[in-house]
Amino acid sequence: MALNVPALTSVSRRGFLFGCAAAAFVGSRISEVVFASDAAAADQGDVVVTVFLRGGWDIMNVVPPIDGADRGFYEAARPNLKVPNHGSGATLPLTAQFGLHPAMDRLYELYQAQKLAIVHAVGLNFDTRSHFEAQQYIENATPGSKTTGTGWVGRHLTSLGDAVNGALLPAVAAGGAVPTTLAGAPESVAIAAIGHFTLQAAPFQKATFGPFESGEP
Repeated sequence: MALNVPALTSVSRRGFLFGCAAAAFVGSRISEVVFASDAAAADQGDVVVTVFLRGGWDIMNVVPPIDGADRGFYEAARPNLKVPNHGSGATLPLTAQFGLHPAMDRLYELYQAQKLAIVHAVGLNFDTRSHFEAQQYIENATPGSKTTGTGWVGRHLTSLGDAVNGALLPAVAAGGAVPTTLAGAPESVAIAAIGHFTLQAAPFQKATFGPFESGEP
């Protein structure tokens, strides 16, 4: 399996959303990310990228209402923070009722190309006033149950069986620990940065993977 590992790129959470084209990470605390080249991505098959923003996604300003009764409620609730629906800095229209924040023009291009779908006003079917419980329920995908020991991505990968068991790194989390979403996944690993990845192996075995560890193609 040929690995093309480009130079590390430090990005903010917002910069990651705007600039990413392909990544093989699951997680939310991302400081350094490796991006795949177009040629490498073409040979990798299907890739699922899950980004869980822990409190960093203000949906009322990301996809604000631009017309109708909801627009009136929105403007009343956010007289100083509202995104304008016309003129300079106006929302990018998704439908007659909702728009996208103007800073997300890259995502808007994907939407216009029918490569992006926005599922609006979706929440849990179990009420909780705890932010941390809500996060756990979402990552486990079992609202109301705190005893689930696996995450929804972990269960999905397990259900694939041999389709992922032969992969070198079937599940990679960006960060210092495997997130709850990946709990129970076969062969999952957490990597804060590709340069931090090392192998506990004999010298002759490490020599085989030397280019991978050093960041060379």
